[in-house]
Amino acid sequence: MMKGLLLLCEKYSSGIDPDAEILKCLSHVSGLCLDIDSMPGKEAIELVRKRYGI
Repeated sequence: MMKGLLLLCEKYSSGIDPDAEILKCLSHVSGLCLDIDSMPGKEAIELVRKRYGI
């Protein structure tokens, strides 16, 4: 969880000490993990082109 928060701080809060900012707000943070089994629907045209060499 801490690694993800550090990456978010580096990307969106440059110039601010990430460790101090995370520790200040850590009590308000929740995490969610999604395990996607399948994703039905249309396939991206880039993947179709790659698969069939188009």
